[in-house]
Amino acid sequence: MVAAAGPCANILLALVLAGAFHLLRLHTMPLLGDFVLLAILFNIILAVFNLLPIPPLDGSRMVYAKLESPDAIRAYGRFARFGILILIGFLWLGGFQRIILPIVGLLYTLLRLPLPALTIQDSGQVAGKLREGGIMASSGKSRSKQFYLGHSVPVRRRNEHGGTIINILTALIFFGLLGFGIMWVMKSFGEAGQQYGQAMVGAREDAISVKCQMNMRAIGQNIQMYTISNEGFPESQEDLVQFGGNSRLFKCPDPNGVEYVYIPGQRPGMPPENVLVYEPEPMHDGRCSVLLLGGQFGFVTPEELEQAIARTMATIR
Repeated sequence: MVAAAGPCANILLALVLAGAFHLLRLHTMPLLGDFVLLAILFNIILAVFNLLPIPPLDGSRMVYAKLESPDAIRAYGRFARFGILILIGFLWLGGFQRIILPIVGLLYTLLRLPLPALTIQDSGQVAGKLREGGIMASSGKSRSKQFYLGHSVPVRRRNEHGGTIINILTALIFFGLLGFGIMWVMKSFGEAGQQYGQAMVGAREDAISVKCQMNMRAIGQNIQMYTISNEGFPESQEDLVQFGGNSRLFKCPDPNGVEYVYIPGQRPGMPPENVLVYEPEPMHDGRCSVLLLGGQFGFVTPEELEQAIARTMATIR
């Protein structure tokens, strides 16, 4: 699974570094040894942290890949919307110290490695959680020792009042997620605003299309009334506009709309699919408004309109 690639890479790198630490006996090289131990510790922490089933971590993607029920997938989608906030709350409530660190301590113990000297602290929550994992022991307040392969190894004295590497890492993760959460919220509001704007534009276009169709319907009624009064269709578009008395009715309500075109020379007995009035430009999502001789009105593509006009003109000739 692609989602498991990240944690697996962290574990693999930790194993390689642990093997190098043992083979090269890096515990005799304080500076280089501490650097390698910190790299191992960080990789284990990242692997365990990434396996949490909380979006957007890799563990949640692994869980999602196993979902088959549509209801479960929809429920996961609703849960994923608040993943960042849940993750921040998890860290804020001490989940890192209470859950992540004991698991890290257990895995670290299996590698038979001492802790880096910079992470040792005789008192404090972090040290207590690491002790629960069984990877650190200390004796006295003035001298700290680690047990490595059954031997007591002295380490450098730490600053009792200073922060530890684990605390720094926790703070970095927390504030990094907090910043990511803020950006996610801003992006969500931005996407919501964009969707709202698109919906408003779509509603406006739909309203214009409906108004255009209403114009076609009113024109059709005017033609029927003209036919009853004059026993035939109007001879020209000017006659039709003059009879209707409202020139705005013969133009698309779109700001860039054009005037409709009336095809004269037709009579009631002709094919009902003949085009009687049409919109020469595609103003409605690439389509043109059209009124047929049979009284139907709707939208057609420019290609369909061109073919319909050609058939209409053929019947007139």
